[in-house]
Amino acid sequence: MQGFLYHCMMFFKRFFWCVLAFGLAQVVRSQTPQLLADVIKGDKGSKVHGLTTVGNTLFYVADDDKNGMELWANDLLTQNSRLVKDICEGNCSSLPNQICAGNGLVFFTAYESDKGTELWKSDGTEKGTVRIKDINHGKTNYSPKQLTFSNGLLYFLANDGINGVEVWVSDGTEAGTHLIKDLKPGNNKEEPQHLTAVAGGVIFSINENGRQSLYFSNGQTLGTKLLLAYTDFISAVYNPETRAYLLLSADKSSANALICFAVDLSNLTVLKSDWTLRLSQSKYAGLLVQAQQNYLYLDDALYQIHLEPFKQSKGLSVEKRVGLGKGINITAVSVESNGLYLSTLQANGVQQVIYLDKTFQMKLVGKGSVYKVLADGLVLIESQSNIQLYNQLKVQDLKWQNKSIASTAILELVAYKQQWYLVYKDAYYGQELFKLQEQNNTYQLALYKNINQKGIGFSPQLIRGFQKDLMCFYATEDAIALWRYASDSKQFYEVKTIYLANEQLSMSDLQLDFAYVYEQKLYFTVINYASKSLELWVSDGNASGTFKLKQFVYAQPLANDQQLIGYKHLIYFNANDGVSGQELWCTDGSIKGTRLFKDISPGTSSSSPQWMTVFKDELYFVADNYNNGNELWKTNGVQALMHKDVYNGAHSSDPVGLMVHKDALYFVADDGEHGLELWSSKGETSTCALVADIAKGEEGSQLEILGGTDKNLYLSATDGMHGRELWALDLIQLKTQLIKDILPGKEDSDIAFPMVVNNVLFFFANDGDHGIELWSSQGTEKSTKLFKDIQKGPVSCIPRAALVCNKGAYFVSNIGVNQPELWYIGLNHQVSAITGAYSNSNELPPMQLTFHENLLYYVVDQYELGAEIWSLK
Repeated sequence: MQGFLYHCMMFFKRFFWCVLAFGLAQVVRSQTPQLLADVIKGDKGSKVHGLTTVGNTLFYVADDDKNGMELWANDLLTQNSRLVKDICEGNCSSLPNQICAGNGLVFFTAYESDKGTELWKSDGTEKGTVRIKDINHGKTNYSPKQLTFSNGLLYFLANDGINGVEVWVSDGTEAGTHLIKDLKPGNNKEEPQHLTAVAGGVIFSINENGRQSLYFSNGQTLGTKLLLAYTDFISAVYNPETRAYLLLSADKSSANALICFAVDLSNLTVLKSDWTLRLSQSKYAGLLVQAQQNYLYLDDALYQIHLEPFKQSKGLSVEKRVGLGKGINITAVSVESNGLYLSTLQANGVQQVIYLDKTFQMKLVGKGSVYKVLADGLVLIESQSNIQLYNQLKVQDLKWQNKSIASTAILELVAYKQQWYLVYKDAYYGQELFKLQEQNNTYQLALYKNINQKGIGFSPQLIRGFQKDLMCFYATEDAIALWRYASDSKQFYEVKTIYLANEQLSMSDLQLDFAYVYEQKLYFTVINYASKSLELWVSDGNASGTFKLKQFVYAQPLANDQQLIGYKHLIYFNANDGVSGQELWCTDGSIKGTRLFKDISPGTSSSSPQWMTVFKDELYFVADNYNNGNELWKTNGVQALMHKDVYNGAHSSDPVGLMVHKDALYFVADDGEHGLELWSSKGETSTCALVADIAKGEEGSQLEILGGTDKNLYLSATDGMHGRELWALDLIQLKTQLIKDILPGKEDSDIAFPMVVNNVLFFFANDGDHGIELWSSQGTEKSTKLFKDIQKGPVSCIPRAALVCNKGAYFVSNIGVNQPELWYIGLNHQVSAITGAYSNSNELPPMQLTFHENLLYYVVDQYELGAEIWSLK
């Protein structure tokens, strides 16, 4: 019973720092904290999207955390914002989508619980926001798509449940909303594509025999005609000034010869180019228009296409060609009124932006690619994943609160009277509505409307080194995903979503338990409280190689973190399959290779293996076979045998704290005569014996192993006359002695966070005068002293975590009231604070310290960024 109570006490004492302090690895000392990436933003935001302007009104979709995802509007003159209508009342979301402007209205699709997703319209008022028509009765799975406004009518794709997906038209009334023509009879067919507004109606394509046929429709059955059969779309564009629709197609039968077609919308005739270009393997090709000019870009050259009057036989001709040089490909072209911006890719992989004026004179703008042309002479450039702004004067970084803007954070952008409104995913506000502000020829983002002011950030759940990269888990309110930090590109990317929240499962039902890297694979366990299961997963760092190996019955976690361990090319772990109880399992990383290794306690009873430790090419662990109690076992990978029955008979000696040092395995156990004391083994059963009996009698010394040096094994123990103090086992003379009574009397000095650095033991303890502070010892009373009083006076520095490497150690403690800081102990035993990762006292201390590839990684939870991964480099 006494051993069991100590076992529980040790579990709660270790719980916090077992989670935070990881691993042993080499590191190079650095004083420059660096945020790797703000992967999960600090606030979920309102998830604004669908920006659309109608007159002086900006429409968009947002979630204010009260009404769900609904339609909102801002008056851009008065700057007043409002929820237009709570279509799906309450916290239910109508999820407005496909927003399209026309006739002073916005058309969109919206969901109702009894109607499904149907076609709606709005004039910006609650009363004027109505469903146009219930096209597919009941809770249909198909919603209207490709909403396109042209010539006073709304065109879109819909499925009424009878005719399949076809092109429909609407004048905004229920009676005026109907199928135009059933071009492909039957209910099962592919959706029409390339729905484009042109003069007099729309042009679209339909898949026929694996190729696309081109159609025109003015919204009437008789006005819907086939224009061109069987083409291979590459690019298409409509020029409203010349009223011509151009289509670029590839002739697959003629070695990818490019064919350009022009549709004369006045008489619906099609003209074919009489020139031939070849599409290379790079396939950089496309069409664009600028005023009355038409262009085609192909690989390393730009062509100006001239359209002769359609009645002449000449048709299409190439007027000009501008080549950029061998190995320089045009990847995209963006238009402004006085010229063109070319996004190019050099042969060496460098991206550059080139400006081409009307006379085809070229000017290098800078490195990167065109992100968005805002106005004449004002263009956003994506440069190394950040956004820069070119305004004819210079290229400058686009900023928000003195921070560079990442291109991935700008989700949408819309213009209104030379002002730009955008959806930006900010670290603090989340996905909200922002505005681009101009001051003295510089531009910065400004928060325009913070709709949803609720929400929290979520921290990485685990950090582990993996090959040269870093693996970690990120959790949001919606998902848990495995991420990877690529050391070469220095970028985070998501490997795979492990779980998504649904009606039956919330993220609070899940807990990432233990993780272990072995032979280029990451193994981890997930506790699912909803299904009362524990799942073992494996990942090779890629999505296809990340999967669940087996699902087990969930049991309460054991009292230490040694639950997954690699040994002889297998991972050993304890699990309960519901048949054999909690037993020893192993896996080779495959589903078929995940098996029960040994049913130590036969039947449904559990042996509960724990404290798994590799020593002298054998795997040692603690298990209970119900004949000998909880004792020390080992396996050579073939068979499992009890190593020593420390407490003879059915009693348990409850071994804990297994640690390998020098040539011996040390552990704490109770043989029924001496209480919990220090034992050791050199690999043979005959060498397994009691090493030290510090407190005479059955009570034991409540010993804990702190760490070892060349001469000593350091212990925390009580002899009954003193509290729990610093002791040491002399490894040469095999004698134990009290090193120092740090807190005189029978009170404990609360020794914690031991760190052995270059044969010196550092630890935290309380002498009664200075609070809990940093101490050091070299194995004698004289050398055991207060090393640094971090918080002066009787106030404790509150140590939070510690991690040792063979070139030093790191720990976390307070430098002031509620001011946690990261500290470093060098091989010369100098202690220094590492500053730079903190800006205010609202931040939580660094957590989850780990080393990988000579870098220290840790998590900091900041007020603005939320909990993210930092490194010392």
